[in-house]
Amino acid sequence: MESILPFIRANSTLTQGVVIVIGYFITFIATNLLIKRIILKGKEKIDVDNDGNVDQKDERIIRDGYIIGKCENIIIITFVLAGEVTGLALIFAAKNLARQKDINDNAGFFLAGTMINFTATLLFAFVIKYVLTLIPAGNMNHKVADPIGSSHFRHYIENFNQMDNELYIQHVPNDSAFLFLAEHIPLIEVPDKDIEETYSFRWWTYRKHIKHTEDGFVITEFLPKAPWSGKTIR
Repeated sequence: MESILPFIRANSTLTQGVVIVIGYFITFIATNLLIKRIILKGKEKIDVDNDGNVDQKDERIIRDGYIIGKCENIIIITFVLAGEVTGLALIFAAKNLARQKDINDNAGFFLAGTMINFTATLLFAFVIKYVLTLIPAGNMNHKVADPIGSSHFRHYIENFNQMDNELYIQHVPNDSAFLFLAEHIPLIEVPDKDIEETYSFRWWTYRKHIKHTEDGFVITEFLPKAPWSGKTIR
């Protein structure tokens, strides 16, 4: 795992893209299996429109349902990843309105299929979103220029990086520490170089505790994950 982390950090955008694509495909496969096992119950042909005949019309309705279901998968996952969860209510309502006649003919079949597909996709979408928060941030050297006046403390940061055995990586890894600090902290230059070094070290240590979560940025107390984190103490 440790040998993979540097590659992931260096290609974080690519890794996120791969996770999202895989998430879509897993959702497609899983929801298909659920529909076949629960709604179709393993049958290749079923009287969907309740007209007493199992014919090509039923096959067409099922085929159309699969296409609509896959589009629904894509829209739900995309909306969740974009943080637009409230928009899903409109999609759900629009689908029910468009298939009103089919629902009237066989309400149990169509409503059950919609609910299973919608619920399962929503769960997978939140799992994908959570996995994305676990991907370490990439190297930001290509994004931020070296600000004027910051070069005089670069050697402090580079020295700290060389001495550090980076076991716990959060939002800003060591190889991005200088440019991150150069952009975000007040710069000082004083005759006493010990003060400069101490000042730089405090900020260098502080940025290690910046963690990105699905709810935004937080500052952690410990670098290793504490077993009681995220729990309410009563």
